[in-house]
Amino acid sequence: MASSSSSAGAEPPSSSGNEPSNNSNNSGLWSWLQNFADDQSLGRLKQCQQLADSLEACQQQQSKAPALDEFGLGKRWMVYFGWRDLPIANKKGCVPEQHALWGCRALSVRCGSELQQMKHCFDEQGMETILAQRKTAYTSAKNKQVQDKIPCYELQRVVGKCIARTAKEMEQRKNSR
Repeated sequence: MASSSSSAGAEPPSSSGNEPSNNSNNSGLWSWLQNFADDQSLGRLKQCQQLADSLEACQQQQSKAPALDEFGLGKRWMVYFGWRDLPIANKKGCVPEQHALWGCRALSVRCGSELQQMKHCFDEQGMETILAQRKTAYTSAKNKQVQDKIPCYELQRVVGKCIARTAKEMEQRKNSR
């Protein structure tokens, strides 16, 4: 009686002869997944525009800036950072709006672990301390005296660098499509 079972280690037969090799399959799948993740990130970044608009309005017209708690995304960031019960609206420097915008960007481009480390530092310092300093360090603060005054300076820089690096990588992948 002939055995119809395949020998150990043999590859299963393909359902059609037109399928690419396993390496090609993995590469194509990885490329598709990367493009999908990038598209998702870009969509989330577009949602951050509301926060960017709020920050811009705050910086241009202190007294007329929309408060973060006037729209859903702003409310979510106030809850995340623990600002719901703090009197933060329209203070010089627009720090709450800056942190909310950079937080949104961080989550959008998969820098959540860096954001979480910064949030932990914020919690240790106390939100009143964080919001009392009217500057942030996401992009740069070259003056050493200014750096020393910004709570969680290094972690803010890490978040900013992660966002810049990841956004640049996404842009390069998008341009190579």
